[in-house]
Order: sequence, then structure tokens, then C-alpha cells
Amino acid sequence: MTSVLLVEDDAIMGESICDRFALENIDYEWVQSAIAALSRMKQRKFDCLVSDIRLPDLSGEMMFERVRENGSLDYPAIFITGYGTCLLYTSPSPRDRQKS
Repeated sequence: MTSVLLVEDDAIMGESICDRFALENIDYEWVQSAIAALSRMKQRKFDCLVSDIRLPDLSGEMMFERVRENGSLDYPAIFITGYGTCLLYTSPSPRDRQKS
């Protein structure tokens, strides 16, 4: 069974996404902060990360960079936002840069 870590601070959005995961029979855990997500990713291996970009403690981008830097993210990450515009970029991880 697929396992997903959902990082979403908005209760209504989080509940809605969790309802969908349940309908699709997806095993999920929901946390409401980047710090909680980082802690949980150390404790359990997930198949996918779904994260809000704007979180109360760290941005989703900062959380993603921390996980990539330590090499522990070897599964897909999907970022979501309720904001109308969002400027993000992707850059190679330190591990990817070493391969070049």
C-alpha cells in the first residue's frame, strides 16, 4: 500500500485531502508543520511527500532543501498552495551536483 506524508497547516484543506486519500485507500499521515514533517520522515519511510508551500514554521521549499541535503528524500515530492501565485524554482540537490 502506498504511504503519503501530508504537510498542510490549513485544517479544512488537510481534512479534504485526507478524505480523498482515504477514498483512494492510500495510507497517509498528516502533520501541520515542516518541523513535525522533518521529525516524522526520520521515523518512517514514505512513498510520497505532499506539502503545502507556505507553512507556519518553515516554507515547504526550505523543508524540501533540508531533506534533500541530507540525502533522505528518494521518493516524489508534490507541492501545493492555495495562493494565486507562487514563484519557485528547482535546483539540483548536492548529490545531483556531484554526479555532474
